[in-house]
Amino acid sequence: MTDSCSNIDMADRVRGALYGLLIADAMAMPTHWLYGGPRQVQQLYGSKIKGFVAPVSKLPGSIMSKSDTGGGGRGGFSGDVIGNVIFHGKKKFWAPGADYHYHQGMKAGDNTIEALLMRRVLSVTAKAGGKFDKEAITNDYIKFLTTPKTHNDTYCPTAHRMFFANFAAGKPPAQCPDNDGHNVDTTDPFITTVPIALLSASDEQASADAREMVLLTRDSKKSAPFAAKLCTTLRGVVRGADLRTSVIALGKELGYDVKRDVERGGQDPLQACYFDQSMPAVLYMVYKYSGEDDVDAANFETAVLANANRGGENVATGSVIGALLGAAAGFKNLPKHLVEGLAPGARDEIESEVNAFISSTPFLK
Repeated sequence: MTDSCSNIDMADRVRGALYGLLIADAMAMPTHWLYGGPRQVQQLYGSKIKGFVAPVSKLPGSIMSKSDTGGGGRGGFSGDVIGNVIFHGKKKFWAPGADYHYHQGMKAGDNTIEALLMRRVLSVTAKAGGKFDKEAITNDYIKFLTTPKTHNDTYCPTAHRMFFANFAAGKPPAQCPDNDGHNVDTTDPFITTVPIALLSASDEQASADAREMVLLTRDSKKSAPFAAKLCTTLRGVVRGADLRTSVIALGKELGYDVKRDVERGGQDPLQACYFDQSMPAVLYMVYKYSGEDDVDAANFETAVLANANRGGENVATGSVIGALLGAAAGFKNLPKHLVEGLAPGARDEIESEVNAFISSTPFLK
Protein backbone atom coordinates (compact mmCIF):
# COMPACT_ATOMS: atom_id res chain seq x y z
CA MET A 1 0.00 0.00 0.00
CA THR A 2 1.19 3.54 -0.63
CA ASP A 3 1.67 6.01 2.20
CA SER A 4 -1.51 7.92 1.28
CA CYS A 5 -3.60 4.83 1.76
CA SER A 6 -1.79 3.38 4.77
CA ASN A 7 -2.23 6.65 6.67
CA ILE A 8 -6.04 6.45 6.50
CA ASP A 9 -7.50 5.79 9.94
CA MET A 10 -9.85 2.91 10.56
CA ALA A 11 -12.89 5.11 11.13
CA ASP A 12 -12.42 6.64 7.69
CA ARG A 13 -12.16 3.17 6.17
CA VAL A 14 -15.38 2.07 7.89
CA ARG A 15 -17.08 5.19 6.54
CA GLY A 16 -15.62 4.40 3.12
CA ALA A 17 -16.99 0.85 3.23
CA LEU A 18 -20.51 2.03 4.09
CA TYR A 19 -20.60 4.83 1.53
CA GLY A 20 -18.88 2.65 -1.06
CA LEU A 21 -21.62 0.05 -0.66
CA LEU A 22 -24.39 2.62 -1.08
CA ILE A 23 -22.75 4.32 -4.06
CA ALA A 24 -22.18 1.06 -5.94
CA ASP A 25 -25.74 -0.10 -5.27
CA ALA A 26 -27.26 3.15 -6.54
CA MET A 27 -24.98 3.25 -9.58
CA ALA A 28 -25.96 -0.28 -10.64
CA MET A 29 -29.69 0.10 -9.89
CA PRO A 30 -30.79 1.16 -13.43
CA THR A 31 -28.92 -1.71 -15.12
CA HIS A 32 -29.86 -4.45 -12.66
CA TRP A 33 -30.46 -7.81 -14.35
CA LEU A 34 -29.78 -6.62 -17.88
CA TYR A 35 -28.57 -9.94 -19.22
CA GLY A 36 -27.85 -8.39 -22.59
CA GLY A 37 -24.82 -6.89 -20.92
CA PRO A 38 -23.19 -3.64 -22.07
CA ARG A 39 -25.02 -3.69 -25.39
CA GLN A 40 -28.42 -3.76 -23.68
CA VAL A 41 -27.30 -1.02 -21.30
CA GLN A 42 -26.51 1.25 -24.23
CA GLN A 43 -29.74 0.35 -26.03
CA LEU A 44 -31.88 1.29 -23.01
CA TYR A 45 -29.99 4.40 -21.90
CA GLY A 46 -28.50 5.69 -25.14
CA SER A 47 -24.93 5.37 -23.94
CA LYS A 48 -22.82 3.78 -21.26
CA ILE A 49 -23.70 4.61 -17.67
CA LYS A 50 -21.52 7.58 -16.70
CA GLY A 51 -23.03 8.43 -13.32
CA PHE A 52 -26.21 8.07 -11.30
CA VAL A 53 -29.16 7.47 -13.62
CA ALA A 54 -32.88 6.93 -13.08
CA PRO A 55 -34.12 3.56 -14.38
CA VAL A 56 -36.31 3.18 -17.44
CA SER A 57 -39.94 2.38 -16.68
CA LYS A 58 -40.33 -0.72 -18.84
CA LEU A 59 -37.96 -3.64 -19.33
CA PRO A 60 -38.96 -6.22 -21.96
CA GLY A 61 -38.49 -9.73 -20.59
CA SER A 62 -38.46 -8.62 -16.96
CA ILE A 63 -38.31 -11.63 -14.66
CA MET A 64 -40.48 -9.69 -12.22
CA SER A 65 -43.46 -10.42 -14.50
CA LYS A 66 -42.86 -14.13 -13.96
CA SER A 67 -42.18 -14.01 -10.22
CA ASP A 68 -44.45 -15.28 -7.46
CA THR A 69 -46.22 -12.46 -5.61
CA GLY A 70 -47.14 -14.85 -2.81
CA GLY A 71 -43.79 -16.53 -2.17
CA GLY A 72 -40.37 -17.34 -3.57
CA GLY A 73 -39.08 -17.83 -7.09
CA ARG A 74 -41.24 -17.82 -10.17
CA GLY A 75 -44.94 -18.47 -9.95
CA GLY A 76 -48.41 -17.01 -10.03
CA PHE A 77 -49.84 -13.53 -9.57
CA SER A 78 -52.58 -14.54 -7.13
CA GLY A 79 -50.60 -14.17 -3.91
CA ASP A 80 -50.72 -10.89 -2.00
CA VAL A 81 -47.50 -10.92 -0.01
CA ILE A 82 -46.38 -8.35 -2.55
CA GLY A 83 -48.84 -5.49 -2.39
CA ASN A 84 -50.63 -6.34 0.85
CA VAL A 85 -48.06 -7.57 3.39
CA ILE A 86 -44.97 -5.84 2.02
CA PHE A 87 -44.16 -3.58 -0.97
CA HIS A 88 -47.53 -1.93 -0.65
CA GLY A 89 -49.04 -0.66 -3.89
CA LYS A 90 -46.38 -2.36 -6.00
CA LYS A 91 -48.17 -5.56 -7.05
CA LYS A 92 -49.44 -4.10 -10.32
CA PHE A 93 -45.87 -3.79 -11.53
CA TRP A 94 -45.44 -7.57 -11.15
CA ALA A 95 -48.35 -8.47 -13.43
CA PRO A 96 -47.67 -11.12 -16.10
CA GLY A 97 -46.59 -9.41 -19.29
CA ALA A 98 -46.36 -5.98 -17.67
CA ASP A 99 -42.57 -5.94 -18.15
CA TYR A 100 -41.67 -3.23 -15.69
CA HIS A 101 -38.13 -2.47 -14.65
CA TYR A 102 -37.28 -3.95 -11.25
CA HIS A 103 -36.70 -0.49 -9.78
CA GLN A 104 -39.16 1.56 -11.82
CA GLY A 105 -40.09 4.89 -10.28
CA MET A 106 -36.84 5.34 -8.39
CA LYS A 107 -34.67 8.41 -8.88
CA ALA A 108 -31.05 8.74 -9.92
CA GLY A 109 -28.86 7.93 -6.91
CA ASP A 110 -31.57 6.05 -4.98
CA ASN A 111 -30.76 2.81 -3.20
CA THR A 112 -32.43 -0.56 -3.63
CA ILE A 113 -34.10 -2.54 -0.87
CA GLU A 114 -31.05 -4.47 0.41
CA ALA A 115 -29.01 -1.29 0.78
CA LEU A 116 -31.94 0.36 2.55
CA LEU A 117 -32.08 -2.60 4.93
CA MET A 118 -28.35 -2.14 5.55
CA ARG A 119 -29.12 1.41 6.64
CA ARG A 120 -31.75 0.08 9.04
CA VAL A 121 -29.09 -2.21 10.59
CA LEU A 122 -26.83 0.82 11.01
CA SER A 123 -29.57 2.64 12.90
CA VAL A 124 -30.61 -0.26 15.10
CA THR A 125 -27.08 -1.19 16.13
CA ALA A 126 -26.22 2.45 16.89
CA LYS A 127 -29.32 2.79 19.07
CA ALA A 128 -28.29 -0.40 20.86
CA GLY A 129 -24.95 1.18 21.73
CA GLY A 130 -22.94 -0.89 19.28
CA LYS A 131 -24.54 -4.21 20.20
CA PHE A 132 -25.67 -6.90 17.77
CA ASP A 133 -29.24 -7.19 19.01
CA LYS A 134 -30.86 -9.88 16.88
CA GLU A 135 -34.35 -9.32 18.22
CA ALA A 136 -34.20 -5.56 17.67
CA ILE A 137 -32.89 -6.00 14.11
CA THR A 138 -35.58 -8.57 13.29
CA ASN A 139 -38.37 -6.43 14.74
CA ASP A 140 -37.14 -3.40 12.82
CA TYR A 141 -36.91 -5.45 9.61
CA ILE A 142 -40.52 -6.55 10.00
CA LYS A 143 -41.75 -3.07 10.87
CA PHE A 144 -39.86 -1.43 8.01
CA LEU A 145 -41.15 -3.78 5.31
CA THR A 146 -44.72 -4.08 6.60
CA THR A 147 -45.18 -0.31 6.96
CA PRO A 148 -46.39 1.45 3.78
CA LYS A 149 -44.28 4.21 2.22
CA THR A 150 -41.01 3.39 3.99
CA HIS A 151 -39.28 2.90 0.63
CA ASN A 152 -39.93 3.21 -3.11
CA ASP A 153 -38.35 0.05 -4.53
CA THR A 154 -40.44 -2.37 -6.58
CA TYR A 155 -38.57 -5.67 -6.70
CA CYS A 156 -38.44 -7.87 -3.61
CA PRO A 157 -35.98 -10.80 -3.54
CA THR A 158 -37.20 -14.35 -2.95
CA ALA A 159 -35.83 -14.54 0.61
CA HIS A 160 -38.02 -11.66 1.79
CA ARG A 161 -41.10 -12.93 -0.03
CA MET A 162 -40.69 -16.32 1.64
CA PHE A 163 -40.06 -14.80 5.09
CA PHE A 164 -43.21 -12.69 4.91
CA ALA A 165 -45.31 -15.48 3.43
CA ASN A 166 -44.46 -17.43 6.56
CA PHE A 167 -45.01 -14.38 8.75
CA ALA A 168 -48.45 -13.75 7.20
CA ALA A 169 -49.29 -17.40 7.85
CA GLY A 170 -48.78 -16.78 11.57
CA LYS A 171 -45.32 -18.23 12.12
CA PRO A 172 -43.15 -16.53 14.75
CA PRO A 173 -40.25 -14.50 13.27
CA ALA A 174 -37.63 -17.09 14.26
CA GLN A 175 -39.40 -19.67 12.07
CA CYS A 176 -39.90 -17.38 9.06
CA PRO A 177 -36.48 -17.61 7.34
CA ASP A 178 -36.80 -20.06 4.46
CA ASN A 179 -35.13 -21.39 1.33
CA ASP A 180 -36.58 -22.51 -2.00
CA GLY A 181 -33.41 -24.40 -2.90
CA HIS A 182 -32.63 -22.09 -5.81
CA ASN A 183 -33.01 -18.34 -5.27
CA VAL A 184 -31.97 -17.78 -1.65
CA ASP A 185 -28.30 -18.85 -1.70
CA THR A 186 -27.07 -15.58 -3.19
CA THR A 187 -24.85 -12.57 -2.49
CA ASP A 188 -27.85 -10.50 -1.33
CA PRO A 189 -27.57 -11.32 2.39
CA PHE A 190 -23.98 -10.10 2.60
CA ILE A 191 -25.11 -6.49 2.25
CA THR A 192 -26.65 -6.23 5.71
CA THR A 193 -23.70 -8.12 7.21
CA VAL A 194 -21.31 -5.28 6.36
CA PRO A 195 -22.13 -3.15 9.43
CA ILE A 196 -22.29 -6.29 11.59
CA ALA A 197 -18.81 -7.25 10.39
CA LEU A 198 -17.58 -3.85 11.55
CA LEU A 199 -19.28 -3.91 14.94
CA SER A 200 -17.68 -6.22 17.49
CA ALA A 201 -14.26 -5.62 19.04
CA SER A 202 -13.64 -9.37 18.75
CA ASP A 203 -12.79 -10.87 15.35
CA GLU A 204 -14.29 -14.22 16.33
CA GLN A 205 -17.49 -12.62 17.59
CA ALA A 206 -17.80 -10.45 14.49
CA SER A 207 -17.56 -13.52 12.23
CA ALA A 208 -20.16 -15.38 14.29
CA ASP A 209 -22.46 -12.34 14.25
CA ALA A 210 -22.13 -11.91 10.48
CA ARG A 211 -23.18 -15.53 10.02
CA GLU A 212 -26.15 -15.04 12.34
CA MET A 213 -27.17 -11.87 10.51
CA VAL A 214 -27.71 -13.87 7.32
CA LEU A 215 -29.85 -16.42 9.15
CA LEU A 216 -32.19 -13.79 10.59
CA THR A 217 -33.91 -13.38 7.23
CA ARG A 218 -33.07 -16.48 5.15
CA ASP A 219 -32.20 -20.11 5.79
CA SER A 220 -29.05 -20.11 3.70
CA LYS A 221 -26.57 -22.68 4.84
CA LYS A 222 -24.35 -21.74 1.91
CA SER A 223 -24.30 -17.95 2.29
CA ALA A 224 -24.14 -17.84 6.09
CA PRO A 225 -20.73 -19.54 6.55
CA PHE A 226 -19.19 -17.46 3.80
CA ALA A 227 -20.46 -14.27 5.45
CA ALA A 228 -18.06 -15.04 8.29
CA LYS A 229 -15.13 -15.32 5.86
CA LEU A 230 -16.11 -12.10 4.08
CA CYS A 231 -16.33 -10.43 7.49
CA THR A 232 -12.74 -11.38 8.26
CA THR A 233 -11.59 -10.03 4.90
CA LEU A 234 -13.40 -6.73 5.32
CA ARG A 235 -12.05 -6.20 8.84
CA GLY A 236 -8.55 -6.88 7.57
CA VAL A 237 -8.89 -4.30 4.81
CA VAL A 238 -10.18 -1.74 7.30
CA ARG A 239 -7.04 -2.38 9.34
CA GLY A 240 -4.91 -1.72 6.25
CA ALA A 241 -4.38 -5.16 4.71
CA ASP A 242 -3.59 -5.18 1.00
CA LEU A 243 -6.86 -5.57 -0.89
CA ARG A 244 -5.60 -7.72 -3.74
CA THR A 245 -3.81 -10.10 -1.39
CA SER A 246 -6.98 -10.32 0.70
CA VAL A 247 -9.13 -11.05 -2.33
CA ILE A 248 -6.78 -13.79 -3.52
CA ALA A 249 -7.04 -15.46 -0.10
CA LEU A 250 -10.84 -15.18 -0.10
CA GLY A 251 -10.94 -16.70 -3.58
CA LYS A 252 -9.05 -19.75 -2.31
CA GLU A 253 -11.92 -20.38 0.10
CA LEU A 254 -14.09 -20.86 -3.00
CA GLY A 255 -11.47 -22.78 -4.99
CA TYR A 256 -11.26 -19.77 -7.30
CA ASP A 257 -7.97 -18.36 -8.65
CA VAL A 258 -8.99 -14.75 -9.15
CA LYS A 259 -5.52 -13.51 -10.14
CA ARG A 260 -5.24 -16.09 -12.90
CA ASP A 261 -8.75 -15.35 -14.13
CA VAL A 262 -8.19 -11.59 -14.33
CA GLU A 263 -4.84 -12.00 -16.06
CA ARG A 264 -6.49 -14.09 -18.77
CA GLY A 265 -8.35 -10.95 -19.81
CA GLY A 266 -11.77 -10.78 -21.40
CA GLN A 267 -15.00 -9.00 -20.55
CA ASP A 268 -16.20 -8.33 -17.04
CA PRO A 269 -18.36 -11.21 -15.78
CA LEU A 270 -22.05 -11.23 -16.62
CA GLN A 271 -23.64 -13.49 -14.03
CA ALA A 272 -26.87 -14.31 -12.21
CA CYS A 273 -27.49 -13.89 -8.47
CA TYR A 274 -26.64 -17.44 -7.40
CA PHE A 275 -23.78 -17.57 -4.90
CA ASP A 276 -21.53 -19.88 -6.93
CA GLN A 277 -21.59 -17.38 -9.80
CA SER A 278 -21.92 -14.08 -8.02
CA MET A 279 -19.17 -14.28 -5.42
CA PRO A 280 -16.39 -15.08 -7.91
CA ALA A 281 -17.65 -12.10 -9.93
CA VAL A 282 -17.22 -9.88 -6.85
CA LEU A 283 -13.63 -11.03 -6.40
CA TYR A 284 -12.86 -10.62 -10.10
CA MET A 285 -14.13 -7.04 -10.18
CA VAL A 286 -12.39 -6.04 -6.95
CA TYR A 287 -9.05 -7.52 -8.02
CA LYS A 288 -9.23 -6.09 -11.54
CA TYR A 289 -10.14 -2.54 -10.55
CA SER A 290 -8.32 -2.13 -7.25
CA GLY A 291 -5.05 -0.92 -8.79
CA GLU A 292 -1.50 -2.11 -8.31
CA ASP A 293 -0.79 -0.24 -5.06
CA ASP A 294 -3.97 1.17 -3.57
CA VAL A 295 -7.51 2.28 -4.27
CA ASP A 296 -8.00 5.94 -5.04
CA ALA A 297 -10.85 8.10 -6.30
CA ALA A 298 -10.12 7.30 -9.93
CA ASN A 299 -10.16 3.52 -9.76
CA PHE A 300 -13.05 3.45 -7.26
CA GLU A 301 -15.17 5.36 -9.77
CA THR A 302 -13.90 3.25 -12.66
CA ALA A 303 -14.88 0.12 -10.75
CA VAL A 304 -18.44 1.14 -9.84
CA LEU A 305 -19.06 2.39 -13.39
CA ALA A 306 -17.71 -0.85 -14.85
CA ASN A 307 -19.97 -2.78 -12.50
CA ALA A 308 -22.99 -0.76 -13.59
CA ASN A 309 -22.22 -1.24 -17.28
CA ARG A 310 -21.69 -5.01 -17.11
CA GLY A 311 -25.36 -5.66 -16.23
CA GLY A 312 -26.52 -9.00 -14.90
CA GLU A 313 -26.86 -9.28 -11.13
CA ASN A 314 -24.74 -6.22 -10.41
CA VAL A 315 -26.62 -4.65 -7.49
CA ALA A 316 -25.92 -7.08 -4.63
CA THR A 317 -22.52 -7.96 -6.05
CA GLY A 318 -21.90 -4.26 -6.67
CA SER A 319 -22.65 -3.47 -3.04
CA VAL A 320 -20.01 -5.91 -1.83
CA ILE A 321 -17.55 -4.63 -4.44
CA GLY A 322 -18.22 -1.08 -3.28
CA ALA A 323 -17.79 -1.98 0.38
CA LEU A 324 -14.40 -3.63 -0.18
CA LEU A 325 -13.08 -0.93 -2.49
CA GLY A 326 -14.50 1.81 -0.26
CA ALA A 327 -12.79 0.32 2.79
CA ALA A 328 -9.47 0.16 0.95
CA ALA A 329 -9.78 3.73 -0.36
CA GLY A 330 -11.19 5.33 2.75
CA PHE A 331 -13.99 7.85 2.69
CA LYS A 332 -11.67 10.80 2.09
CA ASN A 333 -10.58 9.24 -1.21
CA LEU A 334 -14.09 8.59 -2.55
CA PRO A 335 -15.11 10.96 -5.36
CA LYS A 336 -17.00 13.87 -3.80
CA HIS A 337 -19.51 14.09 -6.64
CA LEU A 338 -20.53 10.47 -6.00
CA VAL A 339 -20.97 11.06 -2.29
CA GLU A 340 -22.98 14.22 -2.97
CA GLY A 341 -25.07 12.59 -5.71
CA LEU A 342 -26.05 9.60 -3.59
CA ALA A 343 -29.71 9.41 -2.50
CA PRO A 344 -30.42 13.15 -2.83
CA GLY A 345 -33.54 12.96 -0.68
CA ALA A 346 -31.78 11.10 2.14
CA ARG A 347 -28.29 12.60 2.17
CA ASP A 348 -28.54 14.07 5.67
CA GLU A 349 -30.14 10.93 7.09
CA ILE A 350 -27.37 8.74 5.68
CA GLU A 351 -24.68 10.98 7.15
CA SER A 352 -26.37 10.88 10.56
CA GLU A 353 -26.77 7.10 10.46
CA VAL A 354 -23.15 6.53 9.48
CA ASN A 355 -21.88 8.98 12.12
CA ALA A 356 -23.96 7.34 14.84
CA PHE A 357 -22.74 3.88 13.84
CA ILE A 358 -19.09 4.93 13.79
CA SER A 359 -19.47 6.57 17.20
CA SER A 360 -21.02 3.46 18.72
CA THR A 361 -19.11 0.53 17.22
CA PRO A 362 -16.72 -1.24 19.64
CA PHE A 363 -14.56 -2.20 16.62
CA LEU A 364 -13.20 1.35 16.53
CA LYS A 365 -12.67 1.79 20.26
